[in-house]
Amino acid sequence: PKKRITLTRKQTSEIRAADSSGKSRTIQVEVRKKRVLVRREDEAAPAPVAEEIVTAAPEPDVMSV
Repeated sequence: PKKRITLTRKQTSEIRAADSSGKSRTIQVEVRKKRVLVRREDEAAPAPVAEEIVTAAPEPDVMSV
């Protein structure tokens, strides 16, 4: 049986972008990284396999007073 370790990391940030009418919007960006380390029987060191998923979801407009 192979030993497998899964490492997951989620990072969120915000960016400001202007839409077609020139209005500025704040967009939430979430980056998910998943790394699976599998120890092979013939090797002593783990072999990394990386996968990256990037998703973006618009945030509702925030009105300033």
